[in-house]
Amino acid sequence: MNYSIFYFSGTGNTWYAAQKLKLALGKNHVSCYSIENDYLKDNLESIIEASDQIIIGYPIYGSEAPRIMQTFINDLPTMKVTKPLAVFCTQAFMSGDGANYLSDVFLKKGYHLMQTLELKMSNNFYVPVFVRAFKVGNREKINRRNEKAHEKIIEFAGQIRQGEAAVKSVNDIQNWLGDTQRKHMDTYIEKVNESIYADNTCTKCGMCVKLCPVENIKLTDKITFSNHCIACMRCYQSCPKASIQITDASKDLDKYPRFKGPIDKFDFNVLKV
Repeated sequence: MNYSIFYFSGTGNTWYAAQKLKLALGKNHVSCYSIENDYLKDNLESIIEASDQIIIGYPIYGSEAPRIMQTFINDLPTMKVTKPLAVFCTQAFMSGDGANYLSDVFLKKGYHLMQTLELKMSNNFYVPVFVRAFKVGNREKINRRNEKAHEKIIEFAGQIRQGEAAVKSVNDIQNWLGDTQRKHMDTYIEKVNESIYADNTCTKCGMCVKLCPVENIKLTDKITFSNHCIACMRCYQSCPKASIQITDASKDLDKYPRFKGPIDKFDFNVLKV
């Protein structure tokens, strides 16, 4: 069996899960791509056609996929013969129905949802404009969460290899929770767009411009932000000087610590390949 993983990762958690899943499935049988990878522009359909099953991974943003992943899913080629699909999500706590809610969209395009997985990992969205719960943990806590996630990923890989139907059942309360969170997520993203800026400690290194998945950041005589930020938090978390702020309050790094990736000395550049 040949598998293709397509993922989006804002700050590394979903990247980590994708790499572990690739190994658990047998790396010689798996292609793994960030949806930011330019290679997919001309080759996505052929990759999917050559795959026995595709797997999609994304972080949960208020019980929904990030906007960039929603666009990717809406642009998936329609299959003439139904293709099995698995979805995994990373989240700080719970999403309600975040791994399931797009199942009808997938089905209309010819992808049958066979397996789902939700992974509790470290929060990367502990900022002043959002509900302040689940503070970014230290490296020891992050490692513990990664280990637990890895155990679930191994089980998930086994379900995929066996062709086992393992879609998370979702009750009415979870559907309500998901719908409620999705109704408010646009408001939070708008708040980030209104609040984000680079302060006077910025060295104009250009890292944020290079890393932004939606080309929302420009560098001229200073760093400026357009209004289509998707709140992936990549620039905010990766800035080497912690110069990118979401309101002045985020300058307090003790109160609002930054998430520096799922592993020690994480290179944020890997998120684009």
